[in-house]
Amino acid sequence: MAITHCRWETMRKCDEEITKLIMNEDGTVNDEKYDDLTRPVAAFLTFNSDEGWQEAINYSTKYVDETLENGQKFVHKKLFGEDPIFTEAPEPTNIIWENRHVRGVKYI
Repeated sequence: MAITHCRWETMRKCDEEITKLIMNEDGTVNDEKYDDLTRPVAAFLTFNSDEGWQEAINYSTKYVDETLENGQKFVHKKLFGEDPIFTEAPEPTNIIWENRHVRGVKYI
């Protein structure tokens, strides 16, 4: 939230707190704590074809053990222990980080 609202001082304080959480007493990084705190939760993907995009969108609506066209049963693949969920992103000009510095009248 601090980044999306351009609150850089708040962002720096949060970053310092996170750094403290992953450090050992001797100043080295605790790999286990680091992995727990740096787990990705979202990604923007670009597909080379409409078919690839459509397959990703459909992936989120398929049911486990659903019979596919080739006769095989569908099984969700897990990422970080979770079922991935694909949703359509906003138009490329509206990607969050591209316009986060725009405020007030300029935004409207």
